[in-house]
Amino acid sequence: MSQIDSPLTQGSVPRHVFRLCLPPMLGLGATFSYYIADAYFIAKLGIEPLASFAFLSPICFTFITIAVALGIGTTSILSYHVGKVGVQASRPMMRDSFILALSMALIFFIIGYNSLETLFRSMGATGDVLAYTVEYMQIWYVAMIFIFIHIVSNNIIRASTGRAGIQAFINVVSALMNVVLNPILIFGWWIFPAYGIVGSAYATLIASIFTVICMVALILYHRLLIWQLPNIRIMLLTHWRPIMPVFLFALLENTTPPIIEAFLIVLITPFGTEAVAAVGIISRLFLFLLTPFISIFIGLTPFIGQNWGAGYYNRAREAFLLCLKIALTYWALMVVIMFFTAGMLASQFNTDPIVLDLVQFFFRYVYITVIGLALIYLTAAVCYGIQKPLYPCMLQLSEIFMYFPIALLLREFYGVKGMMAANWVSLTLIGIGALLLLRHVGFLVGKPIENTKSQNL
Repeated sequence: MSQIDSPLTQGSVPRHVFRLCLPPMLGLGATFSYYIADAYFIAKLGIEPLASFAFLSPICFTFITIAVALGIGTTSILSYHVGKVGVQASRPMMRDSFILALSMALIFFIIGYNSLETLFRSMGATGDVLAYTVEYMQIWYVAMIFIFIHIVSNNIIRASTGRAGIQAFINVVSALMNVVLNPILIFGWWIFPAYGIVGSAYATLIASIFTVICMVALILYHRLLIWQLPNIRIMLLTHWRPIMPVFLFALLENTTPPIIEAFLIVLITPFGTEAVAAVGIISRLFLFLLTPFISIFIGLTPFIGQNWGAGYYNRAREAFLLCLKIALTYWALMVVIMFFTAGMLASQFNTDPIVLDLVQFFFRYVYITVIGLALIYLTAAVCYGIQKPLYPCMLQLSEIFMYFPIALLLREFYGVKGMMAANWVSLTLIGIGALLLLRHVGFLVGKPIENTKSQNL
């Protein structure tokens, strides 16, 4: 492989943006289809298995969020480093980032596996719902190790080479594998026994192992890792230390959705199993519909990091404005589509009238506030790229402090729908705050314009 030196600082900005954002959109869409496929097939087992899926959902997403936050930290620091010194000089940092991901995955596996029943009892799970949840998570925690390695490996490749197409293809194949294995292992098709809800966890584990094998092979192909034992002092102080603050800020920022979801589950449990099951369906569909916004965040971060690090500030701004237009167009389109199709989508999972009513209410009347999340993702991409990770963290924490009291108040008057409607206030205000923050950090205005040679070839 020829040496790549800050590849995102040269060439057409729109071409780079689409090359960085479209593959993650396909890959993430495929990955999130895991959860839709899981929910779809598990819903066929009945209300209680589907309700157990709602309990485990925020826990799974929390650990995935930790992995994503570590990937964000790796991308932020590594892309900025590559922009300054090039890929070859950054290989020791890539190796140490990989070691960090594996170490954290093993630590969380030990903690999570040994606190299963206590955790879900504290959330309100009892009886068969608790049993289903614990059985699923015993397998899923093993898969979590491979999910950590997969996410960080993907970020290492993207931050260092600016390439995302092959990783997206791997994710699509992995998702198809998961979709095929789900009904086989859940219902006991062909020569396999019926594992029930645990079959879904086994499908995720097998697909995750496949993905990691492919990602590691891709890293080896690009020769991104240096095969020497790390110097512990350099690894801890030079490579891990700059990643950790960004990781912690990203963690605080990105754990907001699963924290709110867990909070909702605890408050909704007294309203019945049907209400909990509805939240499980909503969370999976909502995450899938966030795919373009998350993909823009993933693709935009290394582009801004490399160009800001190299001093090409106008290129970073041009990329941001292009992504903003794309996000607004997608948001307007999906608000209309979801208003008319929410009932049909809900009926594909469950026909219980309470479940249908709650799912339709959310996607017809609450989903419109997703524009606030879109602005948060765009602002976060900018802040991580220009090495200011504290600000997006503050935005998300503000959402928590606004959402919780509003949700508790509306719960007393309007029940489950009131808690959902609390998003109207919190996400609207946070979206406005995101736009003001971009001006405050000097991204849209205020940064000296230098080295802005036209390179839109």
